[in-house]
Amino acid sequence: MRTGSVSLSNRATSQHFVRQLRLYSPDATRVYLCILNGFQRFVPEQAEDKSVSPDTVREWVNDRSRVWPFRLVADRALLVNRFLDWMVSKGALANNPFADWKRESGQPAIIPVVRALLNTDFETALKKLRPLPRFDSFLGPEMREHVALMQAVGYHLHLAGGAPAPVGSISSGQARSRGGALNGIDSRVG
Repeated sequence: MRTGSVSLSNRATSQHFVRQLRLYSPDATRVYLCILNGFQRFVPEQAEDKSVSPDTVREWVNDRSRVWPFRLVADRALLVNRFLDWMVSKGALANNPFADWKRESGQPAIIPVVRALLNTDFETALKKLRPLPRFDSFLGPEMREHVALMQAVGYHLHLAGGAPAPVGSISSGQARSRGGALNGIDSRVG
């Protein structure tokens, strides 16, 4: 992942972002600015190159989890995510680590990503967030092995159209019983 340098005129940048949100409450404006200014202070203190990197953002999430309950960490991470997206759109930042993690894990929401970042083995936790392929299940690898074994010993699977199915292409609802065979596996060799 590329990291983006943050040549932020700290307060001016966060103020521009919060101003464009057009919040109705002055209290909300103060809270948003406080959170974003705290994040912007944290980055140069933690990062040697003073840039927003995935490691720095993860450190920020972990640091905040020691102070705030999880729901606040997730809420503040959502705000920082929106701010980093805005920075990317303005060209002030090369990429947003939260957006990269969401894309890599296949998650549209940030809460599962934040929960994974708090895990000691966060890379494995992010991988576990990936959704299963369509029509797949936790039995997927075992079922593929079983079908391959059955085909190797002479059983054939036929799809609804009557044509034999290619190996590994079983999907829910496609297989049909043929000649009284169970679950679409034809015991006839051929």
